[in-house]
Amino acid sequence: MNNPSNLNASSSSILSDLIQRGREHNEELSVEDLEKAFPDHALSQEDMDQIRFILQANRIHLQGSFVPAKGEATAAPPPKKAPAEDEDDALSLEQLLAELDGFIGLDAVKEEVRTTVNMIRIAKERREHGLISSPITLHMVFTGNPGTGKTTIARLVGKIYKKLGVLSTGQFIEADRSTLVGRYVGETESRTKAVIDSAMGGMLFIDEAYSLARDTSGKDFGIAAIDVLIKAMEDNREDFAVIAAGYPDLMEQFLAANPGLRSRFSTVIHFPDYTPKELTQIFLQLCQKEEYTVDTTAMICAEAFFRDRYANRRENFANARDVRNYFEKAKRNQANRLVRSGIITTKALEGLMLEDVQNIILD
Repeated sequence: MNNPSNLNASSSSILSDLIQRGREHNEELSVEDLEKAFPDHALSQEDMDQIRFILQANRIHLQGSFVPAKGEATAAPPPKKAPAEDEDDALSLEQLLAELDGFIGLDAVKEEVRTTVNMIRIAKERREHGLISSPITLHMVFTGNPGTGKTTIARLVGKIYKKLGVLSTGQFIEADRSTLVGRYVGETESRTKAVIDSAMGGMLFIDEAYSLARDTSGKDFGIAAIDVLIKAMEDNREDFAVIAAGYPDLMEQFLAANPGLRSRFSTVIHFPDYTPKELTQIFLQLCQKEEYTVDTTAMICAEAFFRDRYANRRENFANARDVRNYFEKAKRNQANRLVRSGIITTKALEGLMLEDVQNIILD
């Protein structure tokens, strides 16, 4: 595939499948997902730019930075450094904090974020009053299971930092091990530096950061990425923020991998699993956002589903992502029911009934 703007039938089908997958996974895909979907194609940077455009047009967010096909630059080319969107810039600090308060649950998370915001505001006031004000550490560790809102809150924190004036440009750059770690000596350093450079003036979000420290023997290149990251955090204290995220126990191993990590990530915020009540509230929020109403018996069924899902949660439990997948399956069931019945009124289109939410199975 050399030009996704002139897709052949096969490539078009692959992209359609990817778009559907993204919708089923909280409107997110990773660069690794694309590379797996196009195993027979050496994707160039131009290919990736056009694929990214197609995904964005379908409201699918692409995580990670792309490594070009062999023959192009080996360092992962970072996304273009750009200021936060005008729409976000137009929001006041109070509006951004109100958005934070609007998230379901996460009370302890909200309190920690607000405390950091208050520290930044008071430090600024002290400087303006001619008092000594030591720099506020902007870096954080977010711990929690999948689907607990870590990425979403990190994005919002980046916007808040920009509004407070502690970040100059406010872009949000996402990375993971595949983005930062290379395959040979020296490559990891160049890739990590490139990603960090793209995040200067904004927020760098490292998902599953613990994977960088899975082998501390010195034989794994992930440690080299950590070394570069620590230096960048030390040298750029005033216009660069990093949030590292992952499972609680594994993030503790990450912080222990290098003595410099814990001192630089002084704020650790835990994102708990959503309770059954909160999962149900998220389901209702999704319904309201897309103009669906839920029949009383359907609501009882949904509540029972989330109670059972929470009580018997295993490693595949994905919190809000489970709710999104449940909602999408309910919409599919409703579509089949309406087409079979032939009743396509406004009221029918709005309503989710018991049979739409019954017998739903999540992987």
